[in-house]
Amino acid sequence: MADHRRRELRLLRLYVVFSIPVLGVLLFAAVAKRADTPYFEEITVERINVVEPDGTRKLVIASSARQAEATLGGVELPLERTRPAGLLFFNDHGDEVGGLIFGGDRSSGGQSLTFDQTGQDQVVQLLNREWTDGDGRRLRTTGFNFVDRPTDRTLLDVITLMDEVEAIEDPEERERTRAELEKSGVFGAPRMFIGRTSTGQAAIALRDGRGKVRLRLRVEEDGTAVIEFLDTYGKVVRTLGPDLK
Repeated sequence: MADHRRRELRLLRLYVVFSIPVLGVLLFAAVAKRADTPYFEEITVERINVVEPDGTRKLVIASSARQAEATLGGVELPLERTRPAGLLFFNDHGDEVGGLIFGGDRSSGGQSLTFDQTGQDQVVQLLNREWTDGDGRRLRTTGFNFVDRPTDRTLLDVITLMDEVEAIEDPEERERTRAELEKSGVFGAPRMFIGRTSTGQAAIALRDGRGKVRLRLRVEEDGTAVIEFLDTYGKVVRTLGPDLK
């Protein structure tokens, strides 16, 4: 009986001696495999979410079918449209702050890189837009847009205000209220465009706080250069050019 127990103890010692190194190797391999950065020659996905360690969303790369909704203050903004494929960027609070989007077909389309004001909509945009008019002509506008947005209210406030306006039953009162709000600058206003117009002009358009063009610099395709001053109604009141006094 004593010899039998001694043999069992020897076998147990041998088992421990050989098991510990094997377990160590397996543990090291598991840790190394987990720490190793995955490598892919090619990957096909509909959406990629880039997040911080705490889960805060920072970047979404997605197709139009899987594109992220706009968010502000943790609230998804109601958008009754399909968002184009591209990249959407978010700040440290998870609010959308801009994006790079692409869309269109063989007759129309566009690409846009935008930067949003904090708590508001886009204020800087690099845009290329192409379309076909009613006569079958292909038109294109390319350039920079700069927009003023209110600083005393967020985009959520503006959307709520727009919903209240749309809820007004009387059409005339609804249009009058909308016009008054637009005049007050509640919705913001475009301030400047630099680029190529749909008629082939290289142009700079400067607008007032209500979005009305007040100064326009343009060069036609034939080289004609003109500076135009406009009044609040959009009427040209003075024109300067190489052949004009």
